[in-house]
Amino acid sequence: MSKLRNLKGSLRQRGGWKQKFLWGVLLCMVVLGSALFYLTRPERLGRICTLFLEQATGARATIREASITQDLRIELSDVDIRVPGREDAVGRLMSVEEVEIDPSIWSILTGSFQAEAVRLVQPTVYVTEDLDSGLMNFQILADNQDQGEGQQRELPTSIPVLSIRDAKVVLGVYEGGEYVVNEEMEIEGRINRKRGYEDGYYFVLREMAGPETKAPKFEGEFNLEKQTFLVNLSGFEFQHRQLMYLPMDVRNWWERLGLRGDVPTMKIGYEPIKGVFADVELTDGEVKIPFEEFPAKLSQVDLRMQIENDRVHISRLTGELQAGEMTHVRYSITGDMYGLEASAPFELRLNTDKFEVADDPEFIFGMPPEVQKQYSLFTPRGLFRASARISRKEAGGDIAYRGTVDLLDVRGEYKKFKFPLEKASGEVLFERNLITLQNVRGKGLDGGDVLINGTIKNPGPAAESQMKVHVDQMPINQRIFDAMKEKHRKMVGQFVFMPAADKLAKDGLIRLSADETGDAPVFKPGGKVDMDIDIYRPGVKGAKPQIRTDIAMRGSRVLFKHWPYPVIALGGHVIVDDTGTLLKDLKFAGLSGGEIEVDGRITKKPENKADVDVRITKFNVPSDAYLVSSVPESKNEWLKRMRVGGMLHGEGLVKFELPAKPAFTFKLGFKGMELNPLDSGYLIKDMSGQADLTQQGIVFRDIKGTHEGGEVEVNGEVDWSEKPAKMAFDIEARDLVIERAVLSVLPPEADEAKEGLGELFDTFEFGGRADLNVAVSNKNELKKLAVDVSLKPYELSFDYNKHRFELTDMSGVIRAEEKRAIFDKLGGKFKNGEFEVSGIREYGEYENEVIDFKIKSAAIDLTTRALLPENIVEMIDDYSINGSYEVEDGRLIVRDENTDRPKYEIESTIKMTGGMAKLGMPITGYEGDVKVKVIGYRGQTYPWVDLQLDAERFFVMDRLVQPFEMQMTSGEATNQLIMRKLRGDIYGGTIVGDGEILLGDEGDYRFDVKVHDANVDAVLTPKEFNSQIIAHDEGADNGIYLPMPEFKEGTLSASLLIEQNFGDVSSRCGRGMLQVRDAKLYNQPLGLALLQAASFTLPTAQSFDSANARYVVDGDTVYVDSLAITSAGFEMRGSGEIGLPEMNLDLTMYTKNPNAIDIGPLGSIIDMVKNEFIAVQVGGTMSDPQAMIAPFTGFRNSWNEIFGSKQARRQWDDIDKTGQ
Repeated sequence: MSKLRNLKGSLRQRGGWKQKFLWGVLLCMVVLGSALFYLTRPERLGRICTLFLEQATGARATIREASITQDLRIELSDVDIRVPGREDAVGRLMSVEEVEIDPSIWSILTGSFQAEAVRLVQPTVYVTEDLDSGLMNFQILADNQDQGEGQQRELPTSIPVLSIRDAKVVLGVYEGGEYVVNEEMEIEGRINRKRGYEDGYYFVLREMAGPETKAPKFEGEFNLEKQTFLVNLSGFEFQHRQLMYLPMDVRNWWERLGLRGDVPTMKIGYEPIKGVFADVELTDGEVKIPFEEFPAKLSQVDLRMQIENDRVHISRLTGELQAGEMTHVRYSITGDMYGLEASAPFELRLNTDKFEVADDPEFIFGMPPEVQKQYSLFTPRGLFRASARISRKEAGGDIAYRGTVDLLDVRGEYKKFKFPLEKASGEVLFERNLITLQNVRGKGLDGGDVLINGTIKNPGPAAESQMKVHVDQMPINQRIFDAMKEKHRKMVGQFVFMPAADKLAKDGLIRLSADETGDAPVFKPGGKVDMDIDIYRPGVKGAKPQIRTDIAMRGSRVLFKHWPYPVIALGGHVIVDDTGTLLKDLKFAGLSGGEIEVDGRITKKPENKADVDVRITKFNVPSDAYLVSSVPESKNEWLKRMRVGGMLHGEGLVKFELPAKPAFTFKLGFKGMELNPLDSGYLIKDMSGQADLTQQGIVFRDIKGTHEGGEVEVNGEVDWSEKPAKMAFDIEARDLVIERAVLSVLPPEADEAKEGLGELFDTFEFGGRADLNVAVSNKNELKKLAVDVSLKPYELSFDYNKHRFELTDMSGVIRAEEKRAIFDKLGGKFKNGEFEVSGIREYGEYENEVIDFKIKSAAIDLTTRALLPENIVEMIDDYSINGSYEVEDGRLIVRDENTDRPKYEIESTIKMTGGMAKLGMPITGYEGDVKVKVIGYRGQTYPWVDLQLDAERFFVMDRLVQPFEMQMTSGEATNQLIMRKLRGDIYGGTIVGDGEILLGDEGDYRFDVKVHDANVDAVLTPKEFNSQIIAHDEGADNGIYLPMPEFKEGTLSASLLIEQNFGDVSSRCGRGMLQVRDAKLYNQPLGLALLQAASFTLPTAQSFDSANARYVVDGDTVYVDSLAITSAGFEMRGSGEIGLPEMNLDLTMYTKNPNAIDIGPLGSIIDMVKNEFIAVQVGGTMSDPQAMIAPFTGFRNSWNEIFGSKQARRQWDDIDKTGQ
């Protein structure tokens, strides 16, 4: 720029090269005048012309030859003009082969050499650039003049008409002593006086070029008086050879602009005040932005600029920036540049029209590096508009810029988070040290609104950036996962774990889209969330950005990898930063309802490790298939089987170090839940309780519920730390209905136990209510599932031996273990009594039974009979055995068919009260023990029996026997029972005997019983004595003395031999004898009745003191063959019948006086006649006999025996003869 000022100064001082040209014309006139004076002196003419040229141009001029023609025209040959002091190629300025000058004769005559016309023939102008100094040769000439003495050269008052013919311009460079010609151009032109202007001139110069070359044309005007000039250039092109006309600094400026295109007009002028100025217009051209920071190339340029001294004013610069095939940016630039140097100050304003940026734009390479870098981070495409102010305040200073990019409809993605956005709008403000994103709004391809604000300070390697990104309803889907870094993808992917979703869909629990068939709810992990992303990068080279993402989870669908329970977020935040992930105030709802609240943190650690500390502070969720499925497959089998329904509440902690397996602890609470084990329909309702769930297993505590009015409590655990998993459950039920349905809760692993228990239910048809304990475990050495069932019944009903047992007020336990049932002091009440049993009942492959029992019953009722073997029951029926009994030490053993040992054994001691039986005669009131041992041998119809009777008392036909003992054992025949050691006391006497019983449908019995010296009064009238005797004995047992009754004198001895077939009373037969001694029989009902009937003798104290009788038993009748009741002075004899069992009497008695006078045969005849006509007939019963005188008794008896219908009765002798 300083060189231009030097050139401008030279033009002001000397008028430029045109002034030099005028001085040359004057020089020619001087030469012409000299010729006039010295026509014969050419040397002097040459010196005058040389002097003229040197003064006019300031250069050194040489002329080989000067001459003047006859018509006073001066001709100069081989004129050479050079820079003073430069003899090299740089010094050459111009060489002219011939110069023709038309001088003014007047000027010659006056001595002021003036030329009216000058013609230059074949002039060569050298425009040389000295690369060593960076100056043009004419600039060197001007510098030499400035360094002179400063003499002011006056400009000519007029200049001649100048014409140029066959001119040539040589453009070259000089460097290091070597000159190189770059271009040669031929020109022509002329200078004429401007009409109407005394001091004005018009000139025109044109380059002579071929027809295919566009040659520039210079035409203009100058005014010598005003010292102004104006040049209009036409046909100018920004080509290298034409630029060589210009100085280096100007040429460099043009080259930096890279101007190409048409120049319709270019005006260059000079005025003393303004100095050099220019007005340049360019159309359809090309321009490069002349700053390294903006290396863009512009096309379709429409430019107009004004140059004034060192200032370049761009009043209009419009055009298009094309980047690649698709991107075209229309722009406009205005502003000023204060110098032509590359480092000159400037101030420009840039505005663009709306423009579309393609996917691979090239225009970005015309932007500052900082902008390029930020652009490469975001790669925006779409519709933009931009404006900027670019300036340099002082020469050599930094370029400052400040602008705005309006995003109108833009799409793009962040390089480090490649999530595509579209329809973005907003502003990007940029300047050298700051880029600001202001309210940049966009949408994700799948929805979601994004708002970005932020700044980037000092763009470059050490840039400091702060970005805030707000996202509304951003879908969490595969696209956003693809945008994440792998480590972030893994971290976030844990909360939207698709493999778990695929499994839920496969199981039919969810549908991944509404297009899928089925009724399951639509659930796909992800959903839409709001996010606030803070990105901060410290202003340190190499620093990594710090990213904090706050995700508002409301509306999102979460499926956590380590607990895949599908939930929908109701609120809360997930905050992800460089230190890890924070879970804050998260609230979720399950697909079936309920709520979950979560807080926690996942903290990053070196070596790809992380601490997971997640707290489920509250959850209240339904126990359904989603909850069961959330437990790992290897651990949820038992939960599936439990079919738990209802709401589950509690809290939990997931705490472990990644990448280790998850560790968690959940405290679960149950309330109002329902259990349907194995989908059995066996519902346990209103459940409450607690459970602890960990990665090792689950522990259930005090799980309580109800079933059919009963209460159920479950405690147990499942241990998943071993394979196969071990488990143990203890199920307690209170007041539970006993039903077969309870077996449906047992798992398939317990099929063997289930089958056995099922057999029990099928066999016994259990019912009632009970407390139940079920222990299920596989913690044994065989790791097989073992099921132990304990039943504590309150009421129990079951079938056994074709009888329905109805038991109440029960106590004790029934335990069902593998293949066996254990009865532990199982007691209760039945209709007539109560019982207690303990023992074992095996089932399955081997069926054995050992039962210890206690029974107390008011009778041998159906319940008692059902407990006894069938043969024992038959024996009881055969002998009509009954009564109240109590068993304290009973034992029943039943063995399986697969053994050779006895089929069953019964052993007990029976304490009977009020016992009764029919053993040929009725036995009642049995008080005492019966020790029983029964063995049922295989292959035998009847068991082996051993009975030990130890009676305190009993009654035989109302006669009290006490005490009494007897042994009854089986004989050689399996159906034979032999009675031994029969002994007892009866009214002061004894009773002894033996016998045998043959069992079976055709069985019978045979007894031989004898009574010795029993008190006759008590035997004949037992009811008068029995109560007193019993009271005495019971009083003594209780420490109370009560006197024994006083027996009257007299003893009775008797014998009875009797037999009978079972079930056939008519087969009963037997015989007996009776003897009474020293008795007072008149006090007995029978004796008193006889005495009252007989009128022969009044009763006396000595009457009836002895009696003898023989009788035969035949069916229900006792035939008395001989009955004699005697005293010292009186005797009655007779016979008759006694009906059993009412003891009905039908006796005929005859009186006799043993003390009467013996009159020989006549006395016998008199007695016979008396007996035939008069007798005592006794009727009634033994306890209430009725006696009366009956006439003709002998005749009637004879008649009945001859003509009556009665079968002849068996006689004593008949029985005796048969040996029975």
